[in-house]
Amino acid sequence: MEVTKKLKTLLNILNPFFSKMDCDITFDVDAYSYQVHGGSHVYCSSGRVALPIDISKELDNFMESISSSLDTNIGDSEVYSYEIKINPENRTLMVFANYTTYGLDGPYEVEMVAQESCDKFKSEGAVDTVHFDFSGGGDSGYVEDTGYDSQNNRFQLFSEADDDCYRILQNFGGWEINEGSSGFLVFRLDEGKLDLEFTWNTEESSEELQGTWTY
Repeated sequence: MEVTKKLKTLLNILNPFFSKMDCDITFDVDAYSYQVHGGSHVYCSSGRVALPIDISKELDNFMESISSSLDTNIGDSEVYSYEIKINPENRTLMVFANYTTYGLDGPYEVEMVAQESCDKFKSEGAVDTVHFDFSGGGDSGYVEDTGYDSQNNRFQLFSEADDDCYRILQNFGGWEINEGSSGFLVFRLDEGKLDLEFTWNTEESSEELQGTWTY
C-alpha cells in the first residue's frame, strides 16, 4: 500500500517545517484503533510541537489501510503501540511496532552463615541441603513455605530460617519491585551456610520496523 496522494501532498507541504525541527518526528498510534494520538501535535525531543496543518485524519486512514500487514505480536509479546516516524531529509515515513522484551539478568550467587537454621533442619531429619524457591515482582515477593532436602523430603520454612532468607535477599535491594526477581535458597546443613542464587527479571521496550514509504 502506497501513501495516498493527499497525504503525500500534506507531508511535502510540511517538509520544510519538519526540517527545521532538528529532532525525530514521531506520531504515536493506538495499537487497536490505528488512530494517531495527539491530533495536530507531533513529538519532538523538546516536547510536543503543534503542526501548522492537522494531518492526523490522513495518517489515521493510512494506518487503517496497512493494518492487515502490521504485526500484532512479535515473538511472545503483544504489540502495545505503533509509531510513525518522519525523516524529512529522505522524505520517508516509517512505521514501527512497539513491544516488550522479557529477559533475565544473572544468576548471581551470595552466601551467609545460617548455623542455627541449619542445625534445626538437621534436628528435623533433613539431609545435606534444604532448597526453597522464591519469587518477587509487582511490589511484592515471597519465599515458598515448603522446601525439599537432597532426598526430596519436604520441610516447612520455620521463622528463623524465614528470617535468614529475607536477610540474604536484602543483598539485592528492590528484589520484589517492578519486574522483580526469582531464584532459590539452599541451606547447606553440614556447613551451616545459606546460599542464594538470584536472577533479575528484566522488561525492556523494543521496536521493529513494519515498513518504509516515500513521499
